[in-house]
Amino acid sequence: MVAYRQGNMSIAGARSADTIPAAPAVAIHSRVRCLLGAGGDLVDIRQDAVGAIGLTLVDVSGHGPEAAPAASRVREVLAGLDEQDRNQHTWVHDLNTRLCEVLDGDRFSATLSARVHATTRPGTLGMTVVNAGMPTPFVYRTATGNVERVANGAPPLGVFDEDSWLPEAIRLTLDPGDVVVFVTDGVTETCRGDGERYGFDRVASLIATVARAGGAAVLSELSQAVARFRDGERVEDDVSIVVIEARSAESTAAEPVAA
Repeated sequence: MVAYRQGNMSIAGARSADTIPAAPAVAIHSRVRCLLGAGGDLVDIRQDAVGAIGLTLVDVSGHGPEAAPAASRVREVLAGLDEQDRNQHTWVHDLNTRLCEVLDGDRFSATLSARVHATTRPGTLGMTVVNAGMPTPFVYRTATGNVERVANGAPPLGVFDEDSWLPEAIRLTLDPGDVVVFVTDGVTETCRGDGERYGFDRVASLIATVARAGGAAVLSELSQAVARFRDGERVEDDVSIVVIEARSAESTAAEPVAA
C-alpha cells in the first residue's frame, strides 16, 4: 500500500507500488523544498480500495511558513474525499467547494491531481490528470524519446465556487519506461542573477536527456540543475517535483524511502 506523504518539509524519497492488478509497477519519487523548512507546497499520495494510486501536488499561494497553515487545511480536505471518485467531476467540484470554504478568500490552491490505475491492455497503466493552476506536466515517451506536454488547465482552486471554472480530466496511457513529471512554479520560475527564468524548455530538455535512466535520476538531476541555475541567488519560492515512473514488473526492486 502506498502511504500518505505530506510534503510540508524538506524531504526526498520514493514510493513504489506493485499491487495494482494486471499492471506494471509504479515508482513515485518526490522532493519538496520549502522556505525555512515549512511552506505552501505538499505532496499527498494515497491508494484506494481497488489498488489505484491517487496523487495530489498542491502549491498554496504565498511562500514559506506563512503559507503552511493553509497547506495543512488543504491536506485535511483531501483526507475527507472519496479516493475512488478521484478526478471525476463530482470529486473536483467537492474539492473546490471545500477549499473555497477553508481558504476563505485569503489564499488559493494551485492543484494537480493524478490517478494511476490498471488498464485492460496488459503491460500498460492508465492515468487521469486534473490541473488547476499548476505548470503543465511533462510526459516522456520511452518509445520515441519525445517529451510531451499535458496541456489542460484551469484557474487555481479555492477561488471561484462555480463549476464552469473547473478543469476536465485528461486521460493518458503509459507504457513501461514512460515518465511523468509534475513541478510547481518554483521550478520553472527559478531566476538567476540576470533575471532569466529556468523555464519549461530547460525542464523538457533535461527530462529527454535523463529519463531513460529512470524516475529517480530525473528527480535528482532536475533538482540539481535548478540549484545550479540559481547560482547562489536567494530562493524566492517553495520548490517541488514529483516523478511518476511506469515500470515493468520484472524490473521493479524495492527502493529505500527517506524517513
